[in-house]
Amino acid sequence: LLYLGLTGALTSAAPALLPAVARAQGGKIHDAADFGAVGDGQTINTRPIQAAIDAAAAEGGGTVVIRPGLYLSGSLFVKSGVTLMIGRGATIRGLKDIAAYPMIRTRVAGIEMDWPAALLNIYRQQNAKITGEGLVDGDGQVFWDSYWALRRDYDPRDLRWAADYDCRRPRLIHLYEADQAEVSGLRIEYPVPLGIFFKSGHTRGGVISNIRLRDIHLQDVRTLFRVNLNWYPNYSYARIPPGVADVPDYWRALATPVPRDQGVPRIHDVRLSDIKAVGGKVGFEAAAYPEAPLKDFLFERLDWDVHDAGTIANAEDWRFVDCNIDTLDGKAPRATDSVRVTGLRDRA
Repeated sequence: LLYLGLTGALTSAAPALLPAVARAQGGKIHDAADFGAVGDGQTINTRPIQAAIDAAAAEGGGTVVIRPGLYLSGSLFVKSGVTLMIGRGATIRGLKDIAAYPMIRTRVAGIEMDWPAALLNIYRQQNAKITGEGLVDGDGQVFWDSYWALRRDYDPRDLRWAADYDCRRPRLIHLYEADQAEVSGLRIEYPVPLGIFFKSGHTRGGVISNIRLRDIHLQDVRTLFRVNLNWYPNYSYARIPPGVADVPDYWRALATPVPRDQGVPRIHDVRLSDIKAVGGKVGFEAAAYPEAPLKDFLFERLDWDVHDAGTIANAEDWRFVDCNIDTLDGKAPRATDSVRVTGLRDRA
């Protein structure tokens, strides 16, 4: 999973310029207001915004414009050839009712299962985009409250690992089996603890590749870039306690032993460009496995103000081009157990 934060502001253009910017995206412009969307902070706008997206898709593509206002919504699905442009001053805020997020088949922390759709989805589509200078607000405290309530029940029963799967809660932005999809201009703000995060465990397997992230602003985010492929080992590897009845299929999948050569995940071909960070604590916390290094990462035009540059391990063919990582001690990220990591320099 790639975590881009709980609240993102997506950059592009001022409200008055939205039509011109939308025309530059190609295709016809569809104003969500023409389909009944009302940004009054009270009207539920799921249907009108989705209708605008569907109309653009039916014409072979186009741009759906969200003008200034507060739009309450459940899950929205951006279709092939469609750009969802959230204008400056516009906020799409998620509803607090789990029923507003339909169940879809997807992948959740290494398991294929049914899960609530996200607030914004590019699901099995091609050439779809989410952009703009508005705000996407999950407003998800109610879902976290239910999660912690379940944890209080599960933890004493040695079922901590199952809580993450049994407490179903919507994500903010979700891309699944999306080809040539783009989410651009993200702004990630405090109190999000992590900026860009790849995580897995050594029983999950799979390959992450061909990832492109650009035009992201990180403000007061503690850790800017993390790769952790042995995430919370005490919680990530399941054991079903004796005497538990009615075991779900996904519990059994989680508890099934996986040979290491099949379970170790692999990541390669990742590109990050034009990432601005201010007030960060740690730049890099990235590591993998000696037999499955993190391969072929390219970082271009990083401009980071961060307390400590951090560490990189198990990297192969990492390139830093035109990057400024400004730290208190002037030191670049420390690379260990890695080969061909180029372009990192301590500040003079």
